[in-house]
Amino acid sequence: MNSFLAYQFADGVATVTLDDGKANVMSVAILADIETALTRAEADRAVVVIQGRPGLFSGGFDLTAFKRD
Repeated sequence: MNSFLAYQFADGVATVTLDDGKANVMSVAILADIETALTRAEADRAVVVIQGRPGLFSGGFDLTAFKRD
């Protein structure tokens, strides 16, 4: 996982926090990191909460990804 995604586990709850310092746009890399976090939560047998920083969850998918390979 990269520095834009944090994973915390306590009392059976895994909290996955997205914060890229901007709009938290979803990219292929961020989606892969979320998948890694969910796999980790499954191994921890955790309930999962996915959140953004206060006031912002996500601006949606990074549309510039469609212009790349």
